[in-house]
Amino acid sequence: MKWKAFAVITACSLVFGATGGQVQWNEDTKTIAIISATQTKEAIPTNGEVKERDQKIIEKMNEIKKKLKLGLTKEEVQALFNEKFEITHNSDSENGSDSYWKYEYFKATDYQGESDTRIDVEGLMERKLGAFLYIEWKKNKLYMYSISYLNPKDHKVHLYMMGYDGKISDVLVSD
Repeated sequence: MKWKAFAVITACSLVFGATGGQVQWNEDTKTIAIISATQTKEAIPTNGEVKERDQKIIEKMNEIKKKLKLGLTKEEVQALFNEKFEITHNSDSENGSDSYWKYEYFKATDYQGESDTRIDVEGLMERKLGAFLYIEWKKNKLYMYSISYLNPKDHKVHLYMMGYDGKISDVLVSD
């Protein structure tokens, strides 16, 4: 490797390393790969990084994200999914939602979670539950939703959320 390429890699490594990204040199192709640390709307791991069950969970999450849009009616959402929803109750909601649904994906048949509305960290960590979709409704329209899941890359529970204002977040819930 020539000194200029080495200098570029070193400089990029320092900058991207400080922000969580990576710079890699491929000796065979003589190219530099820059890997960003920014979040994407897709689940983070790729096919080669996860087990089959984890891949199915990621695919289901991506399907949910693609299908759910704020403002859909209950009937429209029900038609999008084959799975049966459960009606839940949330007395803590302060955002104006008036009804709530939950979907539990890849749940062990003998598993019963603790709560209808709280993130089931234990169930997700123990892989008794694959993902938990929580939908909030306001005047029969999709108002906001969240998906709690175990990220197979870091083995921690995350919460993906589309807020009532359309903003998307994906935050770490467990350490």
